[in-house]
Amino acid sequence: MKTNTYNGFRRRWGAQVLVNGGMLPRRKDLRFLCRKGFNWGYHSAGASQLALAILAFEFGDGIAGKWHLHFKRDVIAGLGDIWILTSEYLRLWLDRQIARVESLSAPE
Repeated sequence: MKTNTYNGFRRRWGAQVLVNGGMLPRRKDLRFLCRKGFNWGYHSAGASQLALAILAFEFGDGIAGKWHLHFKRDVIAGLGDIWILTSEYLRLWLDRQIARVESLSAPE
C-alpha cells in the first residue's frame, strides 16, 4: 500500500502544495475548477481544485470525481496556513464516507 504525504503552505507569491516533496499536479485535465491554483481554509474554487487533485493522486480519477466536494467541505475548507495530510488519514476519511453512505442506503 502506497504512503503519500501532502504538505501545503502559503508564501508571499501564493499557495504551494507538495506530495512526497514534489509539486502536486493540479489535474485541470480531470476538471478545471479554478484558474488561480490551489487554495484552502474556506469554500472556494481553489479549494475544490485541491480536493480533486489530492483525491485523484491518492485514489484515482473516479473517486476524485465522486468525492472531491465532500472532501473539500470536510477537510480542505478547515485547513490552516501550513498543513500535512497523509495517505492513512485520507483512507480513514474515505472509509468513513463510504460507510456513512452504505448505512443510509441499507434496508431496515
